[in-house]
Amino acid sequence: MMKVEVRFAKDEEGARIGELAAACPWASCDWSRVEPYWLVATADDEIVAAIQALVAVPIGRIDFLLVDPELSHRNRARVVKRITDYAVAVLSAGGAQYVASAI
Repeated sequence: MMKVEVRFAKDEEGARIGELAAACPWASCDWSRVEPYWLVATADDEIVAAIQALVAVPIGRIDFLLVDPELSHRNRARVVKRITDYAVAVLSAGGAQYVASAI
């Protein structure tokens, strides 16, 4: 089973997030500043997914889920569950009582 870890993205990983967004109309954005707004999921030290988590009170936001299209269906499901659960935990820790989303 693929081991998935989730953490805050670092600015130097913005380019990889941009690669994951390649099929999106906003892929050409400047991805050099992603800290602390993006989370990444890693497997075997490779970034395989990213999601934007915006802490706000009383309603936080989770947006723009990006997942490596090369992942198998099963691994994609694992990654999506882990990164979205982590995003909700981050917002909750920041004081959000509700989460709005446009994934």
